[in-house]
Amino acid sequence: VGGDLAIATNCWIYPHSHPTNGGSVLLRANNLTVASPGGGINADGRGFRKALYENVAFTRYSGFGPGGGRRYYTGGGYGGLGSDYYATNYWGLTYGSSNAPIDPGSAGGIMSYGDALGGNGGGLIRIEAGNTVTIRGPLSANGQAAYAWYGGGSGGGIYIRCGRFDGDTNGSLQAQGGNGGAYGGGGGGGRIAVWRIRDFS
Repeated sequence: VGGDLAIATNCWIYPHSHPTNGGSVLLRANNLTVASPGGGINADGRGFRKALYENVAFTRYSGFGPGGGRRYYTGGGYGGLGSDYYATNYWGLTYGSSNAPIDPGSAGGIMSYGDALGGNGGGLIRIEAGNTVTIRGPLSANGQAAYAWYGGGSGGGIYIRCGRFDGDTNGSLQAQGGNGGAYGGGGGGGRIAVWRIRDFS
């Protein structure tokens, strides 16, 4: 956006990452404002895709992404490890940068039978503003909960670079892991980093 981007009440941006290679959106503007709690940016479950299940046969047990749950009811990892209900050492691993999280979250894993699926990883909210980012509503990149027995997706990433960072108590940044199923591990937390280069005068 050449000028300013304002997200008004009842307005949302839904950034999707590529489901298998993680390519993600970059929002760039002079000023970016989430004007109220009634609007925001939602990348929940829009990161790496869950494992595949086709025609009563699994074609992939591991969730997609560098931290994908590696089968056996395990959650995806990103900023934190995914959890593993049966302690089989197949949990999703950590990856990426804590200071510059440019990756989305990874998906949960599945077993080799049944008709349920793990959760997608949270997507990536990446913002670069030449001047001010103002947050008065939610920025959310949470992982998706698993269906039935399997592993939840990890939280995604939120990465903001700006001149000034502002907001109020209605603003929030979340990148939580998705819940596991009845016998599945939850996803690990995502990564959030905010960098600003000027204080308010």
